[in-house]
Amino acid sequence: MRVAHLQCERDANSGTSAKFGRVGSSFHVRIVYERMGANRIKRSGGGLALQVTTPAREARLVREPDDGDVRDLADVFIVAVDDTLLVGHREDITGRDRIELVDALARDADSLYRIMYASIQPEGNGYQVQLPNAGDAGFEDGDRAPVTTGNDLLVIHDGEPRRVERADAVVALREGQ
Repeated sequence: MRVAHLQCERDANSGTSAKFGRVGSSFHVRIVYERMGANRIKRSGGGLALQVTTPAREARLVREPDDGDVRDLADVFIVAVDDTLLVGHREDITGRDRIELVDALARDADSLYRIMYASIQPEGNGYQVQLPNAGDAGFEDGDRAPVTTGNDLLVIHDGEPRRVERADAVVALREGQ
């Protein structure tokens, strides 16, 4: 497939941006949906954190029974590469699966930093994750941080097409494990 790129402006009403590619006679279209005002990296507890209420629920990093009491907030591992963080459930992603995910994440990256550990924590009306190695990945206080969700994991990135593709690849790999 041959690809070139045309990036469209973000629609202020729907929060949708489109990326369209064409070279020669083959077409490839990718639509990226973003929530308006994607959460931003913030200072919290002497470090950086991200509010992840909905993504954490979708990834099963938070388990809430019907009575509303929170009974399971996951302990997570966090891997940092260029402008991307992989946040995975420490108990549910182990051994070979973890190695495969880190390999996929780091394959086209210039840098890979050591794995750090944290946990999902209650914050306000939802949940946040401390990101002790966010600075290694290039994130700073106030940076917008879209999240791609998979089984037992979150991929936090800067929204650039290469990072979105990296996040999609990691999530697809996890779906197949």
